[in-house]
Amino acid sequence: KHRTNSGLIRTEARGESYDWPSQARDTLNAEKPDFVVMMIGLADRRGIREAIKPQPARTPAGHTVRAWDYKQKKNLVVAFLHAGCRRCEVFLSKLAARAAELAEREAVALVVFAEAPRAMLSENLPAQVLVAADMSGRSQRAYLGEDAFGSSGQQGVGVFVADRYGELYAQWVARDDDGLPGAGELLDWLGQIQVACEECGVSHWPADS
Repeated sequence: KHRTNSGLIRTEARGESYDWPSQARDTLNAEKPDFVVMMIGLADRRGIREAIKPQPARTPAGHTVRAWDYKQKKNLVVAFLHAGCRRCEVFLSKLAARAAELAEREAVALVVFAEAPRAMLSENLPAQVLVAADMSGRSQRAYLGEDAFGSSGQQGVGVFVADRYGELYAQWVARDDDGLPGAGELLDWLGQIQVACEECGVSHWPADS
């Protein structure tokens, strides 16, 4: 079935907003094919990826912030952490300490808690790192799953890395704080996103020396 704007790469900036992940599911469910033949060109060198959720959270200053506020602007790290957790606070401080590297990768980090974080966590944070809270739990359930909360509150943590089009590249979801990735690992993924950026032309991978 022919689509005028049918490239696998999302190019909303040029008005090509065909949603391949959802359309592929709908087509397969409706047509129930025995097999599928797919023709791609050089411009379709990127795989189909899931999109991150646009759930809102509120900053300590009272502003509403959504992951999609950065769509077509910044690559993104979204983290859901435990409030009052020492290891989570260390994760946040290490991320903030590498703000210059986030800026180099044209990225921001949005760190969301299920309750208002301590004031000291949001003080003197660099512009590349934002702290917010979603006390409704909707954001946590959208990202971590419907079982994100138990009788004692938020059950797990999660970190998600997406490109500027909202397409998910990497994720870590764990029951405890030991499952958090290191800041270096997040920066490596953001670097890969930059290499794969379709606006930069054909990808140039470093040659082995």
